[in-house]
Amino acid sequence: MRSCSAWRGCLVALVMIGLLFAPVGPLLDRAAAAEPGKPQVPGPDELLGDRPARRKEVHPLLLDPLAGRPDLDYLRQRRRWLARRPADLAAFEEVARDFEERGAFFPAIEILWFAEKIAQEPERRRRCLDWMERLNKRAAEIEARVETAMQLWGAGRQHDGLDQLKAIIKQFPFCEKAHFRMGMLYIGMYRENKMLAEKGSPPEIRASLFGVCYPHFVYTTVIDPLYFDAYKQLSRLRELMTDDHEFLKQSQFLTERAADFQTLLGPHLMKLDEGDRSPRTLLAAGEGFEAIELYAYAVLAYQSALAQPDADEELKTRLRRAIEVVRAKHLNE
Repeated sequence: MRSCSAWRGCLVALVMIGLLFAPVGPLLDRAAAAEPGKPQVPGPDELLGDRPARRKEVHPLLLDPLAGRPDLDYLRQRRRWLARRPADLAAFEEVARDFEERGAFFPAIEILWFAEKIAQEPERRRRCLDWMERLNKRAAEIEARVETAMQLWGAGRQHDGLDQLKAIIKQFPFCEKAHFRMGMLYIGMYRENKMLAEKGSPPEIRASLFGVCYPHFVYTTVIDPLYFDAYKQLSRLRELMTDDHEFLKQSQFLTERAADFQTLLGPHLMKLDEGDRSPRTLLAAGEGFEAIELYAYAVLAYQSALAQPDADEELKTRLRRAIEVVRAKHLNE
């Protein structure tokens, strides 16, 4: 393979990652087919957050990857349903059980993570933690297969590794790590190709690469809204299209969201994972969720703060108001 011409090597790489089978043309066709005068597709806020779409003109590369994935959109809708209800542990368990039955193990774990914060009785908290541990073990079994596929790739068996990863996603469509790894493999092949890296590539190739990687990273954030590395990679994908000013303008939200996650949400999540259950830390986490437009999770965090026995009346009033505002503005049907 190394004896081939540089352009032949480039062609082989593009075929392997499927770019020649994912041209930008169909994306343009989808945009052109939209009914004039109406929103063409859900906008960026709908892709990675909970807010209804507002844009009327969406760049073809930013068309909603969830348009053909009702199974993934279902996760988001169930979270919204839960956030519109009172903080009832039975409802949390209902959603967690629903997710588990669908094989969406990490989404179930995150619902139970909130439930454990709301629960005050030691036995209920223990139940949530034990349930989370069981789900984590099931998820780990699938992730081990993902790592095996990555090892095949690293050993030079790219086709085998890619085929295994595709098979895992087909069997376990809610495996966020498999989607993330798939996106990383595609972008990695592009960056490792010396012809493309040193001399650049035509806009059509870069647009096709974006079109292949973007859905997998979006799917990752829909399955696991706390998967920070996926937000970071979505921001980095913008580097592919630096010569498309309209795209850069419309995709700015990808970079802003990654930055807001890191600065406004990440530190509070870390405190909570370290055992901090204080209502003010949960309040700060809720405000962080609002900043990155994860409104359902914001309400669940505010409900968790309200449930803490050391929340004073002033703070409770503030939390109830925050829940009321988020529901009214962002979670109404």
